Amino acid sequence: MASFDEWDGNRAQAPFPVWFWRVIMPLNIGIMGIVALAVIVFGDARFGIAFLIVVLWNGYWWCWRLAFELTITNRAVHWRGALRGGSVPLADVVAIEPALLHLLVSIRSRQGRLVVYPRMTGLLDTINRMQQLSPTIALNLPPTWLRRLERL
Repeated sequence: MASFDEWDGNRAQAPFPVWFWRVIMPLNIGIMGIVALAVIVFGDARFGIAFLIVVLWNGYWWCWRLAFELTITNRAVHWRGALRGGSVPLADVVAIEPALLHLLVSIRSRQGRLVVYPRMTGLLDTINRMQQLSPTIALNLPPTWLRRLERL
């Protein structure tokens, strides 16, 4: 993993390395799930069930859906999240747009949608590099998003 000083313009990463997300997020979700089950068993079952639903929803997003690192090569976008990773051919990327109430960035491809953690160092440069390599990618981020990404 390259450090921020070694960053070459083809990588965007969250404030902590991917191994941190792989350890902390499942651990956090697991502890919160145990707390929710304890509330169901020993306390108010309705509150415990509602709390468990919130924990599962957060677990799905933080552990399964979000990508915390993007690497761009001449042919593909490689991504890694807390529990999974993969790659998408650059030719299959269709658009870059906001997702989930404009809180996240989405890379839409012919294979599906990749949701990206927006507070990544180098994300705007990585998006620009993707557009250089594949000019057909539509950039559907509003100007407020672009200004926000410039500050990172």
